[in-house]
Amino acid sequence: MPSSDWNPLVSIVIPVYNGANYMREAIDSALAQTWKNCEVIVVNDGSTDGGATDAICTSYGDRIRYFQKENGGTASAVNLGIRNMRGEYFAWLSHDDFYYPQKIERQIEALRQREDRTAIVHCCWDYIMQDTGTVSPAAMQSLYPERQLTNGCFPIVFFVLHGCSILVHKSHFERVGLYDENPAYSAVQDSLWLFHAMRGRRSVFLSDRLFAGRLHKAQGQNTMPVHKSQYNEMVINFCRWLTDEEKTSFCGSVPQFNYAYYKFMQNNPKADECLQYLRRELKKSPPPGVSKYEFSPFIFTQMMRMRRIRFFCKDFLRRIAKKLLPPPLYQYAKKYYWKMRGRRFPD
Repeated sequence: MPSSDWNPLVSIVIPVYNGANYMREAIDSALAQTWKNCEVIVVNDGSTDGGATDAICTSYGDRIRYFQKENGGTASAVNLGIRNMRGEYFAWLSHDDFYYPQKIERQIEALRQREDRTAIVHCCWDYIMQDTGTVSPAAMQSLYPERQLTNGCFPIVFFVLHGCSILVHKSHFERVGLYDENPAYSAVQDSLWLFHAMRGRRSVFLSDRLFAGRLHKAQGQNTMPVHKSQYNEMVINFCRWLTDEEKTSFCGSVPQFNYAYYKFMQNNPKADECLQYLRRELKKSPPPGVSKYEFSPFIFTQMMRMRRIRFFCKDFLRRIAKKLLPPPLYQYAKKYYWKMRGRRFPD
């Protein structure tokens, strides 16, 4: 039941490694939350920038709780923050992103209206292109209906959830454990944890854009050599771990899930191995109305090439006709072509 006197403590954990360039804005945004019952925990994961990161953190004094450790990766830094947090809820803030002032308050208010206050809350956000300063909204509700965005691990499987968007009750760490510190998952540990934490449970989705995520060249997805291989392995594991019932609840049927996932992954240049996996699955069982031959890379390439050839020929003939024919005759020829389009005539 809604309760006006419910005032849970929220722990905002900021892991940082050599983050002197952006982290002050991140810490300031955490301290400026309109939900005042927050603690800000900053974990320095063995920065090697000559003390620049350390100097920024210590300048905040007792306004933050500051921990230092030997370098062990992002997961180990976040886990240290979780082990030391005093709050009932956990929120992750990357050192190069920042919250808008009402981020935590809006998420707590959403939980206040629910009977289950352990539900994971996530929201939309803005992307900031660091090179240009361009701001692009990530409005997930325009891509998928709310019933999908709150359906178990769907937001993680289809990558419409940002790690900094979450508000997580501490009970989930007791249920599924902390983030995996194995180096084999160093580039994808947040997505893997959320997959297991959200699986089989209803989440809460807010369409409000409540934080800003920077896109810049120094991000791990651009600098970590293992990101591509770990990403592909994770996506394939998602497909293997999900049950047929879960895939059906996401997209209507298993073949339709595979096809939707295949189309989604085609937009990612790194997703070569998982695309091969999905092609194999779709060749075995394509969705209704889709030919299994579409998933043969050679045939698909040839089809695209033939489409380009046909377009070139039609365009070439159109230009010749326009140049040689008088305008009235050219207009008549155009109308005749559209009228007869689709019929096959002997050569």
